[in-house]
Amino acid sequence: MKMRVLLIYIAVAFTASAQDYAFDIDDAYKQSIGGMDSVVRSLLKILNESQKEDFEKVQKNWRLFAESESRFKANLTSGGGSSYSYDYLSNLIFLTDGRVKELTYFYKKVKDNNLSGGD
Repeated sequence: MKMRVLLIYIAVAFTASAQDYAFDIDDAYKQSIGGMDSVVRSLLKILNESQKEDFEKVQKNWRLFAESESRFKANLTSGGGSSYSYDYLSNLIFLTDGRVKELTYFYKKVKDNNLSGGD
C-alpha cells in the first residue's frame, strides 16, 4: 500500500512538473514572437511603401519556412511522440530568436544609413 501511494505521488508530481514545463515553453514562444513582431513593426515604420510590400512578402515566406523547418526537426527528434509539441516550439523559438537578431541588425543599418526613403 505504501508503495502504491508513493507511486501515485510521483506520478502526480511528474504530471504537474510536465505541465509547468509546457507552460514555460508556451510563454517562451509568446515572448519570442512578441519580440519579432515588435521589431517588424519598427521596421515597417521606416520603410517606404514599395519596401513594405516586399518586406511583408519576405516575412510571410520566412514564417512559412520557420514553421516547416520546425515541424521537420520536431518529427526527427520526437518521432511524432509526446515530445513533438515541445520540440516544435523549441525549434521555432530558436529560429525566431535568430530572426529577431537579424531584423534588429537590419533595422539599425537601414535607419543609420537612411536607406529607406520612409518617414
